[in-house]
Amino acid sequence: DWVDHQLYIHPEEAEIVRRIYREYLEGKGLQGIANGLNKDGIKTKENNTFGASSIRCILVNEKYIGDLLLQKSYYDSYLTKKKMKNKGELERYFVQNNHEAIIDRDTFEKVQKEMEERSKKAPKTQSNPTVFTSLLTCGNCGKHYRKKTNSKKTVWMCPTYNHIGKSACDSQMIRDDILKETSAKALDMPYFDEEVFKKVVKSITVLSDNRLIYFFTDGTSKEMVWKQKSRADAWTPEMKETMAEKARQQHKRKV
Repeated sequence: DWVDHQLYIHPEEAEIVRRIYREYLEGKGLQGIANGLNKDGIKTKENNTFGASSIRCILVNEKYIGDLLLQKSYYDSYLTKKKMKNKGELERYFVQNNHEAIIDRDTFEKVQKEMEERSKKAPKTQSNPTVFTSLLTCGNCGKHYRKKTNSKKTVWMCPTYNHIGKSACDSQMIRDDILKETSAKALDMPYFDEEVFKKVVKSITVLSDNRLIYFFTDGTSKEMVWKQKSRADAWTPEMKETMAEKARQQHKRKV
């Protein structure tokens, strides 16, 4: 709490901060910690639910180890009074041991090191924007779908479902190749063409039951239904022949 130009520890809220640091070092992720706090009915200072970004801010805040970094932000002018993040425009001042600490320095440093290690290993989501970036909207929660890629496939999914789970958003994940095929059909084209797509498609709403609503730049719309592909759909003729031969050999052994 900020009282008479001095910071004082709020006992109940300090316990929440310690819990966040402890759970992070125990292996929990940012969103996992946020989910736990939300489940327990704990709110942020602004009386909002916690998210990954708010947890990250707490984990890197020097105030919790008793230090104070002054002039992190500033107002661009006395007229607009727009608050701006200080990225070097003004001098910043660091005061060590300014007030009583909630987190000891050793714990704080361990958290910083762990965050750095995790960032190196974390898969990149929404990297390399594509023609679908910011175009797909979840029909359940209204968030923009995001691309997620691993070594085997690329999919598009709602961030609410991805971070919190089915209880928060009962949306569906859609594979990138299926999305392209469905988009080609929506445009009555034999194959997916990015240039044509960008010119005629304004947005896509992803609904449940494998439905997509395409909104076009001319003001019209069209609903499409897509279906998941089975593993067999992705087999090449050679793969199918190999599996067929294995089945024949197994049948001969039984006879």
